[in-house]
Amino acid sequence: MHFPSFTRVQRATLAAAGAVLVLGAVVAVRSDSYPTSIESSVAASTEYSAHTSTVLRTTADTRQVILHVSGMYCVSCEHTITAMLKRAPGVERAVVSVQRSQAIVVYDPTKTSPAKLIEVITNLGYRATVQRA
Repeated sequence: MHFPSFTRVQRATLAAAGAVLVLGAVVAVRSDSYPTSIESSVAASTEYSAHTSTVLRTTADTRQVILHVSGMYCVSCEHTITAMLKRAPGVERAVVSVQRSQAIVVYDPTKTSPAKLIEVITNLGYRATVQRA
């Protein structure tokens, strides 16, 4: 593997982490170096890094459900499910983890339900069940 724009130490560190580089930019790191919990995955996300403590917080008007999702094999699956859940009516926040095979969704119970969220996921070709409501 050749990393043209990095120092020798940086190249060794990236290679040891299993990084894949394209034109000098890191595009992927092998899966066992990802955060081990969904909370640390959220903290690592640039979208949520400044608001980690509020990502999964519910209010008096919202509920949280944890769904077990099977059939996810890569980060692309994770991003697809996250995007579609966020588009669903009544969904306030959604965090999906391929490593934990789960989705944590904060939603407005007057606009949607766990059954409808499961339907969103199954329409994408994955299987989902309520793990904890």
